[in-house]
Amino acid sequence: MSENGSVKAGLSNQENSLENIDWNKFRSVFRRNFIWVILILVATNLLAYLYIRYTKPLFESYSDLKLEVKSEATSLGLTRFPETSNINNISGEIELINSRLFFNKVIEAIDIDIQYFTRGDILDDEKYKYSPFVLYYELYDGLYYNTPFDLSLTNDQEFNFSVESIDGNQKQNFAFGDTIKTGSYKMVLNKTQYFNEDLLDEQFYFIINNHETLVKYLEDNITVEPLNLNANSIRITFRDYNKYKAHDLVNAIDTLYLKYTNQEKNQANANKIIYLDEQLRDIEQTLEDFESYFENFTIDNKTVDLDADVKSTLSFMNSLDSQRFEIRSRIEHVEGISEQIITEDLDDINIKRNIIPPHLVNEIEELDKLFFEHKQLGLSYKENTFAFERKTQELDMVRGNLVTGLNQYKLNLYERLSEVNKKKKELDDRLTLLPSKGTEYNKAKRYYALYEEMYLSLMQSRNEFEIARAGTIPDFKILSSASLPNNPISPNILLVHGTGAVAGFILSLLFLGFSYLINTKIASVQEVEGLTSAPILGSLPYHSAVRDEKGIFVVDKPKSAPSEAFRSIRTNIEFILPDIKKRVLSISSTVSGEGKTFVSLNLGSVIAMSDQKVVVLDLDLRKPRIHKYLESKHADKGISTLLIKKHKLEE
Repeated sequence: MSENGSVKAGLSNQENSLENIDWNKFRSVFRRNFIWVILILVATNLLAYLYIRYTKPLFESYSDLKLEVKSEATSLGLTRFPETSNINNISGEIELINSRLFFNKVIEAIDIDIQYFTRGDILDDEKYKYSPFVLYYELYDGLYYNTPFDLSLTNDQEFNFSVESIDGNQKQNFAFGDTIKTGSYKMVLNKTQYFNEDLLDEQFYFIINNHETLVKYLEDNITVEPLNLNANSIRITFRDYNKYKAHDLVNAIDTLYLKYTNQEKNQANANKIIYLDEQLRDIEQTLEDFESYFENFTIDNKTVDLDADVKSTLSFMNSLDSQRFEIRSRIEHVEGISEQIITEDLDDINIKRNIIPPHLVNEIEELDKLFFEHKQLGLSYKENTFAFERKTQELDMVRGNLVTGLNQYKLNLYERLSEVNKKKKELDDRLTLLPSKGTEYNKAKRYYALYEEMYLSLMQSRNEFEIARAGTIPDFKILSSASLPNNPISPNILLVHGTGAVAGFILSLLFLGFSYLINTKIASVQEVEGLTSAPILGSLPYHSAVRDEKGIFVVDKPKSAPSEAFRSIRTNIEFILPDIKKRVLSISSTVSGEGKTFVSLNLGSVIAMSDQKVVVLDLDLRKPRIHKYLESKHADKGISTLLIKKHKLEE
């Protein structure tokens, strides 16, 4: 009951406060200060516009990721607590993204160490990806990190380069492609496809950021927050004054995060697997060496059964002896034919077609034919005739080619004979080494079985670690790729304009309230009624002609509103004092110029018009003026002279 009573009392107090406000006076104050209200509204909205115009827009890009962490705990019959697990997983991933270690990965992956700007009167604009020039640099002095290097274009090929240093302002002209080299840095500036002559009037500068500045920049502008704990989703947000830069950074961060996370998960098992892979590669190489040995042994010895190999070796050696005899026979036959050809003894030539190659047999037959034709021609022509000489040249050419072919064939036979001799010698040596090779082969087989057993054991261990690593597999998905913001998040145009309008409205109300409180003038009849208990006989409206009126207003302008008001006052006086015949009315004010003389004359005149006698006493001893309006002939006589007894009342 006490609480309800206090609430009702508070409401009644508020209602009384509102009732105590003189709304007529407030309207009067509002009308008198209307221009100031308009100026306040214009000023606040102008400030809002200037804030929007000269505040650098801030853009925000974001990307949503879903974290699906699969665990084998359920398959082992263990109970999971989803909410606790999700909170821990998401908190861990958020801390990972916000870590300096991850920021170092981002800085290494993307090129943001150099910033290019155009200098404006108030705001500077970063020319991210649209710079008209590109910088290649080497810094030898850390003092030049985070320092603006000013650049102004003199023409489309040259520029003015300057930088503030401890030695003062270093300023010099260079051409694009020139090397700018000092003891502290080495730089080369080249034009890009975005360079054009319209940029000659622009002022540019670039800043080379050090690693710590870039890490601080990422820390200050990135925000990672959970979207839905049940859905294991997070949002990566990045803010920058360039919307394309914010978009690229978010895109790089979420992509690198997926790669980096997959690398970091189960690093211990991964290291063990790497070690096992190295051991397996070594054992595989050893096993391959043994297998190659077995293959080569089988290829070299044609069998793994050494007893059978001895028998086959002896048989092969007998075969080689037969081949040697045949090759020697062919060589002797070829040498005989060559000698007959050289001596031109072709009458009883005996060609063994199974020994001589067919093309050489054809050439021998052709030579025999030419030799016969040459002999026949010698019977008909002399040796110095053209036909005989031509046939002789043809015969010599065919004979030379045939001798060369026979020599080449004989050389091939000698090579075959050498190869056969070499093989026979190898077989002799092999026949000697076969017992020791058998011992070495059996030893290699024992080592091969041992390494094979080790290989299988390591493979089993590797599979066990792979299963352990697969027990918790991070499966992260990009739900929404990096967004390209179209509108800045700051300044919020609607919010700023709304704030300007609301601030203007509130300031206007405060100004009007202050003006209302300091206004001590009575501006309406209602205000007088509220301030006094005396009855109001009437009021005089404002009239523009009253100030310039020299005569009696109710006489000169009887139909005007002030004249009607005076008649209303006269009537009210008669109603209030009906029984009093001799009425005395006193008209006074605080200062001069408020209308005492005007009211006295016109009220007295309007009463006199009702057939009543009226005496007007001007008691203003400082500056009396009634006698001027009544055109009195005794201006030197009045109340002041009566009080000093200079004149009598009758006078």
